[in-house]
Amino acid sequence: MKTVLRLLASLIFFLSFFSFLLLTAFKTKLLTPTFWSAPLQKADVYIYIENQIKSLPSNQLGFTVSSKELQDTIETNIERLIVYFSKGERKLTLYIPIHQWRLPQQLLTQPPFSKLTEETDFETFANLILPKNQVKEIQTYLNLTQQIVLILPIMQIVLLIVGAISIASVYALGKDTAGKIRGTFELVFVSGLFTTLGSYGVLKILEKIINGYPGMNPYLKEVFSDWISDFLSIGQLGGLTALIGGLLGILSVSYLVRTGHVHVEKESEPQTNQKGAKSKKKIIIAILVFLLLAFVISKGKFTLTMTRTGQDSQIAQDQNINEEQKENKSLQKNLILSDAPYVSQFGWSMKYPQGWSIKKHDPSQTVLIHKTSNQTERDWASLAVEPFDRVTGVKDDEFLKVLSDVISTGRLERHPNSKLVGTPMEDEWNGFKRFIAQFDYTDKESSLALRQLRWYLLPIQETRQGYLLYSTSPVTRFDSYESILKNAMSSFKIDQ
Repeated sequence: MKTVLRLLASLIFFLSFFSFLLLTAFKTKLLTPTFWSAPLQKADVYIYIENQIKSLPSNQLGFTVSSKELQDTIETNIERLIVYFSKGERKLTLYIPIHQWRLPQQLLTQPPFSKLTEETDFETFANLILPKNQVKEIQTYLNLTQQIVLILPIMQIVLLIVGAISIASVYALGKDTAGKIRGTFELVFVSGLFTTLGSYGVLKILEKIINGYPGMNPYLKEVFSDWISDFLSIGQLGGLTALIGGLLGILSVSYLVRTGHVHVEKESEPQTNQKGAKSKKKIIIAILVFLLLAFVISKGKFTLTMTRTGQDSQIAQDQNINEEQKENKSLQKNLILSDAPYVSQFGWSMKYPQGWSIKKHDPSQTVLIHKTSNQTERDWASLAVEPFDRVTGVKDDEFLKVLSDVISTGRLERHPNSKLVGTPMEDEWNGFKRFIAQFDYTDKESSLALRQLRWYLLPIQETRQGYLLYSTSPVTRFDSYESILKNAMSSFKIDQ
């Protein structure tokens, strides 16, 4: 009967110990602002969101939010949410500094923007974007979470009392002084062992699920991994502390028994008891050695696999680079300009690579010249010429700066996700002020990284027509076409 009661008390202690660590993690991690904000800042999520806002095709209103403003907004709302839960606030107030986000003034005076401020009630905000039944449901969950958070300290105290009573019961149900103390430390050791292994195992399983989830944004993967790792660190730390404390206690009791400082109840078969004690020690030592070896071996295999994978990946990458370089050189040798230029009905002429096709866009006066032979999704190039008028309100001596700002901030009309490559230049060329810029962007349909070289030709005689010349190719193939494309663009002439 004593054995059954001792096992029951041991189980209750383990459950109370595990639950206490779980509530501690909830309180010290989830209810701490830095738990949420630090991974966001570490992964550069604020910068990523800023760039995504800039690259939105629908973002034509001049709506811009810097990464620092985003960080301030998100972290302030995290702090307010935690205060709402932990302090029992009656209302949740959101921080939405929309007047700092440089929206047109006429929008700020109209709903829903006019209702958003630095002190926006959550219910007001939710009603602007969600149906009323969903708002009530969310409010119910918020209130329930708040009530749970408020009773967390009481729950922790109850668990401490239950744990203390259960471990005292384990001690009281022991046979003698040595057995009572050793049994207590063995319980602490086993609880710490299972908690440590459980926390570590859950961490690895969740990390594997996150990393293997198809289509998940890499920024989210990093943030979620950091959140999970930080949350489970309480279980690992608490479990490891109990494990080490229990092991030291077991070894201390064994030493005190050997030196005679702790009483051991003698039985009719002392030899059998001695063998049983030795067997327990051997089992404990065997478990520790097995866990240590398993950890070392798995760590070694992981390192070896990662190293080997990294080496194979690097070799394959080097081979691909060499093959691309060979293909690029071969393409450069085979590309030559046409003998006769293409003469446009719009008053200009230009030579183009032999074998390329000409496609006209008469309504917009745009002429597209593109590669047709051996063309693939990742191996193609094109030239285009279209009329270009001076930008109203922008002087010629300001044009280069404006152009650089527009491209580098991703505000180019047709390619909002552009990234400037190199430094834009200007000079005078064949009666034009020529502005040269090069940038990379991602094609929406193919998701392919493309590079485009642009020549803005503004006539020195303002009564003449201006032109935009641009050449495009996948980034991995641009070097092979760059020379022939520049030669073709340099052959551009205006009919006199």
